[in-house]
Amino acid sequence: MWKIYLSVLIGMFMSQMLYGQESSKTYLDVGVGRSFFQDQKYSDAKWNGVSGRVDFGNEELRKNHLRGWNLQVNVGSETPKGHSHSASIVNPSLSYFYLRQVNEKLYLGANWTIANLYNRSVSGLGNNSSFTDFSSSISLRGSYDLNIGKKALKISADVGLVSLSKMVISFAYSAPQSTLNDGKFNFQDSSIDSPSGKEGFQWMAPWDDLRIKTSIQYALSKRFDLVYRWEYRKYELVKDYPTMYGLNSLSLRYNFRLR
Repeated sequence: MWKIYLSVLIGMFMSQMLYGQESSKTYLDVGVGRSFFQDQKYSDAKWNGVSGRVDFGNEELRKNHLRGWNLQVNVGSETPKGHSHSASIVNPSLSYFYLRQVNEKLYLGANWTIANLYNRSVSGLGNNSSFTDFSSSISLRGSYDLNIGKKALKISADVGLVSLSKMVISFAYSAPQSTLNDGKFNFQDSSIDSPSGKEGFQWMAPWDDLRIKTSIQYALSKRFDLVYRWEYRKYELVKDYPTMYGLNSLSLRYNFRLR
């Protein structure tokens, strides 16, 4: 699987370099947000906290389409109400999008989250402290351009279509439902309890893995943008015990390479 990802990444970057474009920008975002988490397999407790985020990416506009890639890293800390424990979160994600122009303002297409690694570690739980979710997903994306006076405003939204997910966690009963049903779970089997292992992945439809993202981007100047994002995910790897997490964030974007 990792060889496939590497081949895709090389092809993605080479295509951006080889083919001409009408305009292109490379950007760096730095921001802060409010995150939440709940995993009902473990507890009904709702966790909240503050996260910092950094985004690095490229967007290019051609005659009839818009495409680009984005590397995102979220790092934060959360605590549950009424408890003293805290959880540290590290969430890197790499994605690529391609949108076709429908009219002067509207673009429609898809966003492929090539790899998303959500890792959290809870204090005070010893061997039961880790939670890691690895996934790859495809979403439908729409983008709409507006103008507020002389300032540009871009609104975009993603809705998940299909995903491939794997959860690695310290609790045996939290293994994927198919793994439990087939009697495959084994703490000593690295193909199951490692995010890079080949076992334990599940294909999930949108009603089993709900993913929603929205973004509002406001141009402050030629070089600087203000970007608000809302991200939400709800899924079940064990039947009737959903896992939910999300992030509201506000970032300042610097477009340091314009063509």
